[in-house]
Parts: sequence; structure tokens; C-alpha cells
Amino acid sequence: MPTCKYCHRDFRNLQAVRGHLRACPRKSPAGPVAEPRLRRQEPGIGSVVEPGSSGSDQAEIYSPTRSTLTSHYLLGMIEAHDLLAVLRKRCHERLPYYKLVDGCTVQDEPTFLDWHRVTTDLLHCEQDVGELVQRASVGRDRVWAVYQRVIDVRERWIPWAEREVDHIWRMKEKKDAAMTRDDVAVEYGLPVLKDQFTRLIDLLRRLTAMTRMGI
Repeated sequence: MPTCKYCHRDFRNLQAVRGHLRACPRKSPAGPVAEPRLRRQEPGIGSVVEPGSSGSDQAEIYSPTRSTLTSHYLLGMIEAHDLLAVLRKRCHERLPYYKLVDGCTVQDEPTFLDWHRVTTDLLHCEQDVGELVQRASVGRDRVWAVYQRVIDVRERWIPWAEREVDHIWRMKEKKDAAMTRDDVAVEYGLPVLKDQFTRLIDLLRRLTAMTRMGI
């Protein structure tokens, strides 16, 4: 969140900070003496300095580890948020079933609590990305944390889903010998699930790289 360098008051966006700096009661005509100035950033490396401007206020508000949300970056964040919402909703809708069969779960198979944790992790990722969308700038550590958490969720969910498809196929094979495992997988939605995770992780990887390098 942008902060005034003189009175340390937080503002919603950079424009509000610039307007406040013109009349900040803590600002002296000669500028701050005791407080050292932050290193000025070069344009294009997480900087919001516009061509032709001095950029002193902007450079002092933003640090080199943050990137401003351009429209391209913002669209990527919104797309990631939408994918997380789809995955979270899919898992949440299955929770009543997993709760029903929880007592019949075979050893080493995921329990209702395991599935509930996956849903909760996806919800937290969705909330984190939603919060970042509303900020004026994004720290690369926040995007990286979501990226790692989504990978962790995928490493749990996909193997569980594949075992579930195998179980359904073995049951249906007795009634319909012509049905293949691929047919069951498509009916279950396994290829779609894998594709959604692939798209989401690739998107978060690119967003992390864009934040790291500057937009």
C-alpha cells in the first residue's frame, strides 16, 4: 500500500499520495533531513515513473521488489483468481460425498479431512489473489507463495483423482466391458482438471517472473 514518506500515512493508490504530498503538514520546504532517501529506481524495473517526470515521489514509495499492476498483469491475476474459484468450487461440491463415504475409506486413501484441507487451501489462494488484485502494487513473495501452494494442492489432488477414476472404472467394467479407463476419466473430468491446474500454475509462474523482473 503506498505510504507518505513524511507522515507515513497509508493511501489507496499512488495518485492519492501525490495529491497529499502537496499539502502534507510534516513536509518541510527543504525536504526531510534525518530520514535518508531511498534509492531511485530505473524505469521498467517495478517503477511507475512516467517519461518526462522527475519520479522522485514514486521512486521513494515503491521498492525494487514490487511491481505495479498494469492492465496486462491485472488481467493475468484475475484469470488466476477465476481458475482458483473453479477448482475450489469443484472440490467443495464433492465434500458431502467424501463425508458420506469417509467411514468406508481404505487405509492410505484420502479422508474427508484431506479433501477439506485441499478446499481450504484453494480458498486461501483465491482470497490472496483477490486481495492482490485490489492493490496498487504486488510483492513477488506474495505471488510466489500462492504459486507454491497451488503446486502443493495439485500434488495431492491429481493422484487422488486418478485413484478415484481407477476405482470407478473397475466397478463399471463389470457392467460394461466396452468402457475404457479413458472413457471413465473423461466422464469424471480428469483431463479437464489436469488442464486447469496446468494453466493455473503456468499463469502463476509467468506472473511471478513478471513481478521479479518488473513490468
